[in-house]
Amino acid sequence: MLGISLYTQVQKGTRSSELRRRTKIRDAADYAKKSKITWAGHVMRYSDDRWTRAVTNWIPRGIKRTPGRPPTRWSDFFTKALNERNVDLRAPGAINRRLTGRQVTGLI
Repeated sequence: MLGISLYTQVQKGTRSSELRRRTKIRDAADYAKKSKITWAGHVMRYSDDRWTRAVTNWIPRGIKRTPGRPPTRWSDFFTKALNERNVDLRAPGAINRRLTGRQVTGLI
């Protein structure tokens, strides 16, 4: 796209992030993360018990897992991503609930 060979890139010390910026190509991992967060926000706004929301919150029971690392939940990704950004988990109107003293739990 830019006509820069790997040799030229190494010689000039050009970083891959700089090439992505110049070509306006998005990083695949960042794009996937943003898409997943966008989808979660879309699903969280559902007010009824749709299939999508039910599957998102579903935890399989009666399945024997191999020993080792504990299973990760779908919501663990969002908790980690929001903690990296120092953002609190909150629902619409959470500020009002905090002011009135009610506790906000079970958001994800």
